[in-house]
Amino acid sequence: ANAFTTGTILGQSYAVGGLIGAITLGTVNNSFSSANVENKGYNDVGGLIGYVNAAQISNVYATGNVTNLAASNLHTAGLIGHMDSGTVTNAYATGKVTTLGTDGQNGGLIGYNYGTISNSFWNNETTGQTQAVGSNSGTLSNVLGLTTAQMQNLSTFTGAGWNIDDAGGTGKVWRIYDGQTGPLLRSFLTTLDLNSINK
Repeated sequence: ANAFTTGTILGQSYAVGGLIGAITLGTVNNSFSSANVENKGYNDVGGLIGYVNAAQISNVYATGNVTNLAASNLHTAGLIGHMDSGTVTNAYATGKVTTLGTDGQNGGLIGYNYGTISNSFWNNETTGQTQAVGSNSGTLSNVLGLTTAQMQNLSTFTGAGWNIDDAGGTGKVWRIYDGQTGPLLRSFLTTLDLNSINK
């Protein structure tokens, strides 16, 4: 919980993610990655997590680019590469998803899904992906591809039941600068005192 990464993640095998390589029987909450993820090895590459099994994931996002350079690659996506089971709710991804091979099962949000995904989004302009999930055997509920303008619209997320607003100093999980940014996790924001800036 309350974790983030920046920079670049370089992988040589499988289960490569911006924040977590693989997670089983755990929880991830209130976390994000802006790291670019690049893998030269094999499968299961995600902007936030490479491989998920029986984990609960909520209030997370990934904005870094995801690149799988393996000639034989599967399950590459903006948020999670491969999800065997578990849940994802209130999540989004915006980074460009690129693969060298043509094996497929790549998506804007999830590469390969057996879990339950709800109230989650991907930017279908910046990710370059037309589908949320490359191969789906799980459950999708209110999982939508959005334009950049829609990703910066408060009503998109209040309509999906997110704990979000566009005001400062509230107790909401998410903060958005309506029309200017996508959702941001409030706990990572800091106050800027304009009175302290030299003029």
